[in-house]
Amino acid sequence: MPDVKHTKNKSAAKSQKDAAARGKESAAKAATKKYIVVASAILLLIILFSAFYFGYRGAGAKSKYGFSTFQSNFDASSNVSIVVDYNSSAFQYEIGCATNIIYNLVSSRIKNSASITFFVINSTNCTYLQNGLGKIAKNYSYASPAACIDIAQKHPAIFINSSAVNNTVIKPNALYISGNDDFLKQCGIASIIK
Repeated sequence: MPDVKHTKNKSAAKSQKDAAARGKESAAKAATKKYIVVASAILLLIILFSAFYFGYRGAGAKSKYGFSTFQSNFDASSNVSIVVDYNSSAFQYEIGCATNIIYNLVSSRIKNSASITFFVINSTNCTYLQNGLGKIAKNYSYASPAACIDIAQKHPAIFINSSAVNNTVIKPNALYISGNDDFLKQCGIASIIK
């Protein structure tokens, strides 16, 4: 019989050790879960704060240079420019978009044709009518692309360019439209600008 008591004591001791190990293990797991929850909460707060902070700053920047600012400057100016890049295979769509913009500006009486200077720029040359579109085209003016861009930027301007990526950049006195054939065919700015 003494052997039975000794065996029971060993089993009880082993069970106590196992229970203590499981207790330490579950305490460690609980502590780990606690740290994960706290770290997750801190990370979530940082993400929310960042989204709010940058969203707020971004909204302020957009309102400062929004389309309404450009359109106000464009409408108030006595002269405006439309610049088309001739360096691409999408030139027909760029010209079509420019034509739609010009038509809408003139037909809605926002601008008269003499106040619109139209530039066609390629990699080496620029062609334009010096006194706007309202004059009979007797003499075209020729200049370097840089010279034409300098002239165009003296008053509000719309720049149209072909690109694989559709993109519109709005500045207080410039609107840069670039996009693929479909984007330029749609020329959404033409209906908005009038």
